[in-house]
Amino acid sequence: GDEDIVVCPICGTPHHRDCYKKNGECGNYDKHQDGFRWEPETTTPPVETPVAEQEGAPNQNNIPYGIPPVQSSVYFGGQPSPFSLFPKEIADDVETEEVADFVQASSFKYVQKFFYVKSNKRTFNWGAFLLGPFWLFYRKMYKLGIIFLSLFMFVTIASSVPSSVQEFTNDMTQFEMKYENLGSTSEDAETLANEMSSDFKNVFIQNKLGCAIMLSYSIFYIGLHLFLGFKADKMYYNYTITKIKNIKAEIQDINQRKLAYFNRGGVAVGYTIVAVVVNSLLPSIVLEIIYAIFK
Repeated sequence: GDEDIVVCPICGTPHHRDCYKKNGECGNYDKHQDGFRWEPETTTPPVETPVAEQEGAPNQNNIPYGIPPVQSSVYFGGQPSPFSLFPKEIADDVETEEVADFVQASSFKYVQKFFYVKSNKRTFNWGAFLLGPFWLFYRKMYKLGIIFLSLFMFVTIASSVPSSVQEFTNDMTQFEMKYENLGSTSEDAETLANEMSSDFKNVFIQNKLGCAIMLSYSIFYIGLHLFLGFKADKMYYNYTITKIKNIKAEIQDINQRKLAYFNRGGVAVGYTIVAVVVNSLLPSIVLEIIYAIFK
């Protein structure tokens, strides 16, 4: 405010200037010989204990999973930990805060999903759906990533080997080259459109087997991504809980254990890029070798 304040040069106690002059000494003068130092009073903000609501009903924190919030003494920048909205333990001998330390990136979202998975409710992971096997590498689930990526590359190679597929691919390439730079005028636009439609149908009619194989490959491709989209959260939940339990059994020191969560959890951008490169190059290399051998 605008009050004139003076501070005791010995202990630091603040006084109104008029009061200090009137008393002629510090208000804590009798404590100076004990080395007293004035400190401002600090108060810890009270923690509001949320009222647990019925199972399955939305709570006052608008968590859509029907999870009763619990009180936490952990503060972040003066605010309660966001994970205090969830029960302390997410699984036997695994705390919610430990899961957050392990997951790291998007931890709050995945803690929500994990409680949903634990309640046997369906979730969908858009990251896994769009990225497919590469999402598994991103989340450090390397064994599963290798299995799904190998399966995907095997089907890619197997679907490209048959001669009917090669003929279908060649005919489609010729069709695209024929009409790629072909212009049209208002006089011949209809004729050109009819010609393109006829040629396009002939490509599929003349290569029915190759078209069927490519269609099957496309269905498998989409199916794999859908499978990962629906199952990824449960896979990640099981992986995270298993890893945390292994770390806790291996390391007794709390600080070292927390460091292990950060080192072994989180995400792996580098390995994800390696997986993308392998998927881009390896099938082509294998196909070139197969074509060279059986040519």
